[in-house]
Amino acid sequence: MGRGALIFLACAGAAGAQNSPRGHNAILDKVVRAYTEVQSYQVEALVTNQRRGAPAAKTPPEIVSIAYIAPNRLRLESNNQPEVTVFHDQEISIYSKDMSVYRTAPAAANRRDTINDSPHRRDALEKIGLADYSSIENGMQAARLLLQESLVVDVEPVSCSVVEADYPGGVKRTFWVDSQRSVVLREVESGPQGERTIAVRKLSWNVPLPDTLFELKPPSVAMRGDRLVQPVPLMRCRQPEYTGEARLAHLAGSVTMSLTIDDDGMPNDIHVVSPLGLGLDESAAACMSQSRYSPAQKGGKPVPMKTTVSLGFQEHWDSDWYLGAAAFHTPDGVARPILVKAKYPGSSSGSSGDKRSLVVCLHLTIGKDGAPRDIQVAAPKDPKLDKEAVTIAGGWRFQPGTKNRQPVDVPATFTLVHGAGTRVASNGRELE
Repeated sequence: MGRGALIFLACAGAAGAQNSPRGHNAILDKVVRAYTEVQSYQVEALVTNQRRGAPAAKTPPEIVSIAYIAPNRLRLESNNQPEVTVFHDQEISIYSKDMSVYRTAPAAANRRDTINDSPHRRDALEKIGLADYSSIENGMQAARLLLQESLVVDVEPVSCSVVEADYPGGVKRTFWVDSQRSVVLREVESGPQGERTIAVRKLSWNVPLPDTLFELKPPSVAMRGDRLVQPVPLMRCRQPEYTGEARLAHLAGSVTMSLTIDDDGMPNDIHVVSPLGLGLDESAAACMSQSRYSPAQKGGKPVPMKTTVSLGFQEHWDSDWYLGAAAFHTPDGVARPILVKAKYPGSSSGSSGDKRSLVVCLHLTIGKDGAPRDIQVAAPKDPKLDKEAVTIAGGWRFQPGTKNRQPVDVPATFTLVHGAGTRVASNGRELE
């Protein structure tokens, strides 16, 4: 997975709309081919749903995760659903996160490659609110290229083609397609019932994934041969400390850590691989060190195993804005700035409120006086939201960074996220 929070705001470039024949579009042809030929991928995305005529949602987007290895292994997980589902060669494994219960079911006897059967794969993905992009052109009536845009992922702009397509029943789907990999990084589907947005925030494409991602077996089950049995949590991490600085900044998201579960079930070698900042990375690592596991087993014997775990941090704030990540680029010997003052505008309400879910990535410098300066939007798109984000960050104040007890300028990158509604507390939820 890439570092940092989801960012799908970007810089727009003009392009003339181009219509394509019914059921065909050159860019979407490449999307179908990319998702059909890919050997492995791992995706984390935000899914938001808004029913037509309904008040703006007051809950945060659903966080969904997919991992896939060709030809027939697929792992599906959502923070709003109690189960993790894994499709294997010949069976389906389901892990209930709330009850720590595992169960398995055989794949269809007449369909070995279960997850590669298009309707079955589509149903599995739609269960957690995602789309099967290998069948993106099925039922498509017409499509047109709207423009070129850049989506910022991990603080790096990704050039995208924006394609709008028509489907039966008055449904329109707009896709932001990575111009190089032909991967859909964002989709907005609108129809008579409402609107759904899928926005990728982390992506690994055609990168080898560990087989252990697709093994959900309890250690109490007898295993044949040398098959590896995954570690199972016995005592989960208690609620990590939400630092005062992070709460002041409205910082929310997840911290992903790599670690080793030793053969005695103790987590060790904990390293943050996807940080949030403002003390939450250290808080997550300290909390994770308190967890205990039933160790992995191979050949009936406990063995150490490397794995990754994510801890979520969310709070309730009456604002349409929150901070998705904060990074200070400090050289050796420089202590980072400390946030001491932050203010956000109140939440919009009613049908006239701005309901868009967008992210603004800001590059700036925290000066010797503790005030932000030289604030730049990494990929401008929406003048109103860009200006609002700059105004928010410009009003913050810090204890300046120091070197040898003297204040120094410190470059920084902030990811400000705009979305309709407030965020609901689920601090410390384990998202592994």
